Amino acid sequence: MRKTILFISAIHLFIGCATYKYKKQGFVNNDDYFTEIPFTYKNGFILLPVTIEGETFNFLLDTGAELNLIDPTIAGKLNLKILKKGTISNGKDSQNKIERVEIDKIYIGGIEFEETVAMIWDISKFSKYMSCEKIDGFIGNNLMRKSNWQIDYQKKIIRIADSSNKFEVSENHKKIKINSGTVGNVYLNLKIGEKYKDFTFDTGFNGFAQTGDTTLLKNTPSIKKIGITGANFTGSKKGITYLKMMETFTLNGHRFKSPTYFLIKPENSSVLGNEFFENYTLTIDWTNDYLILDASKEYDLKKLDMYEVGFFPDFEKGMITIANIYEKSDFKDTIKPKSKVLRINNIDLVELAQKDKLCDFWSSGWEGIREKDVLHIVLEQGGKQQTFKIQKITHDW
Repeated sequence: MRKTILFISAIHLFIGCATYKYKKQGFVNNDDYFTEIPFTYKNGFILLPVTIEGETFNFLLDTGAELNLIDPTIAGKLNLKILKKGTISNGKDSQNKIERVEIDKIYIGGIEFEETVAMIWDISKFSKYMSCEKIDGFIGNNLMRKSNWQIDYQKKIIRIADSSNKFEVSENHKKIKINSGTVGNVYLNLKIGEKYKDFTFDTGFNGFAQTGDTTLLKNTPSIKKIGITGANFTGSKKGITYLKMMETFTLNGHRFKSPTYFLIKPENSSVLGNEFFENYTLTIDWTNDYLILDASKEYDLKKLDMYEVGFFPDFEKGMITIANIYEKSDFKDTIKPKSKVLRINNIDLVELAQKDKLCDFWSSGWEGIREKDVLHIVLEQGGKQQTFKIQKITHDW
């Protein structure tokens, strides 16, 4: 699993008010093309360079976004045509003002995408959860549908072509009909246990699979953690996370092994993300309406490897906090979510933050620390410093 069970979803906005016309708009101004672009794979997200008006920006590839997104700080530099102003729900009965704009030309690996639509949206909070990686915008499925794509997670290369016949796949690939329609998100039908559920095909989610449906695997033992469940554009989200063991599942009729544990988070959407797809070279054949999953490595269900408390890097405030707590922990009533972590073993996190090295620690140093079965942590709670000895969870499934 990722560094904690705190998985981040790039976008869960209701874009239903974006009309069919805006989602469909745009075209590729190239014929008979094929290109390869290296990408950065950071914290389970795909980041790649795009060029707009001669300037290069860092965009996140998100099949779960129905429109491109551009941060206001970038939009202000560009000559964008305003199509419509309005409001949009963030899913919590609140409204945000937004603008829909037309991007005259956006170049990805030399391929020219013209007149696609984007929303101007403040994504600064999400960038702060990305180990200090600045993100300027998102490539949504409205642009992606104009071409065929292949994501090679192992080589960290994206290929774009007018025909999927230009992509190489092995004889052992699985070809999955996706019924994607002409616009909007793609929903994959998963059989989990004895029940079926549609999950959004979402490379903007850095975990394996999560759902808010508490009826799935209802009689299967679980691990319960309380506190922060994840983060998106609006900030961190509180609640309960259940971890369930699921050895296999079917996706549109094809059987797959689970790479890690299945997450149930009440009131969350159902998404299938990069922690599953990264085990394959993934071809998105929009022309013929298929996903092609070509296994790039062998994988088995990962062993449980997490502490009784989870950690959350808040780079906006320059600190690491407690994210969530295992319900059977001896500290469930004494350690509070969002408590500031001052020290882990002999690592002074306050000093690292002052030296602007917190990002480096979380990106590399944390991996070495989490190999230990026991951690000694110092927290700041209620204006006082408290020391705790925390251990990894042992659970008899």
